[in-house]
Amino acid sequence: MLTVCPLGLFSITVNATTSTYDIRITYGGAYIYNVDETVSGKFTIPREVYKSPNIYDVVGISDYAFENCTELTEVVIPDTVEEIGSNAFYGCTNLKTIDIPDSVTSIGDSAFYNCRSLTSIDIPDSVESIGDDAFASCGSLTSVTIGNSVTSIGNYAFCGCDSLTSIDIPDGVTSIGDYAFEVCT
Repeated sequence: MLTVCPLGLFSITVNATTSTYDIRITYGGAYIYNVDETVSGKFTIPREVYKSPNIYDVVGISDYAFENCTELTEVVIPDTVEEIGSNAFYGCTNLKTIDIPDSVTSIGDSAFYNCRSLTSIDIPDSVESIGDDAFASCGSLTSVTIGNSVTSIGNYAFCGCDSLTSIDIPDGVTSIGDYAFEVCT
């Protein structure tokens, strides 16, 4: 199904074998969004999508893309993705594994909020900012490694991560938001 959008943009609905999701094509590339909440297990985001006559790199995970996909346990993000939007994985309570590739430069507000099964996260050197509430209420998160390019950690970014015992904050971080580590051990 092809939906014409304003400003010359368009969307594609993909009916994959295990789930349905949408791809929004923009002038800068493709964004995954509106993933079916019933997706379970491992989900691999495609590197590229084809819409005749062009091939578009998937460059972003849109706001709310995987919101409340409670049976999702692992996500594979290709190295074409540059942005993880706000609330992208909000409420993915069984998400255990996610590797953020070196291509990602920003992690949006509440991107992993209440992903309470995540145990560790490595934020690559390419990321420059961690949004407000980005990893808040990730109760099983025990260790975090923050890449050297991060300069700001948002308000409440790791609030409620009450199992957090190890975090490496690089010297280049110049701003740590209010309550960023509230209710952490």
